[in-house]
Amino acid sequence: MNQEAPSRVAVTGVAAFAWNDKGYDADRTWRAAARDIAGGDALATAALLTFFDTQHIAPTFGTQPWQEQAPRLKATLDRVRTAIADGDAAARSGAIADLNQCADEIANAPDIIRSGTVDPGFATQSRPWLDAMQQWGRALKLTAAGLDAASQGSSAALRYFRDAERLAAVAAAVQSIPGATRFDGPIKIADGVLDRFIADAPMMISVDQPQSAGPILKNRGG
Repeated sequence: MNQEAPSRVAVTGVAAFAWNDKGYDADRTWRAAARDIAGGDALATAALLTFFDTQHIAPTFGTQPWQEQAPRLKATLDRVRTAIADGDAAARSGAIADLNQCADEIANAPDIIRSGTVDPGFATQSRPWLDAMQQWGRALKLTAAGLDAASQGSSAALRYFRDAERLAAVAAAVQSIPGATRFDGPIKIADGVLDRFIADAPMMISVDQPQSAGPILKNRGG
């Protein structure tokens, strides 16, 4: 996004690097930018850092991005994948619980960012990104519920996964504010990380498809 208020994060990084390139610390600079936009509020700062992570990618002219997308989220999702594939029941349960907490953080961050503690210009100009992020967080929440149900052998997992897929489609369809960015189009939130995990989740734990109960035979008496 190239609107004025959200761009302050990048401008802060440029200023910090120009001031002391040898001592530059990207993570510390991001935290400082988040605190500034949040007016010093700790909860809003954490929500902004969750949002920033979903926008971490920095494309380049080569084959690989200069900065990878959503490294903090990817680390969490990779741990979940590993626990499901290789861990015991306790490890799997713990990983799914962590995933559920991660989903809550993503789903709740937009409302916190929209609150009065954050620069209103940032929230206004980031509106489509926050809308999409909330939907992606809800989709991930349902995905976590699906994995939890699947780990217990419950066919309810299939319903959770279907609803997660539906919400993911809604999130992926959110559009940028027309004319506000250099390129109009669908909003990207942790693209290649979050969407891929939600799409892969139904195949991580095998669940039997419930068979149709068939027609109910009524006792007609006589």
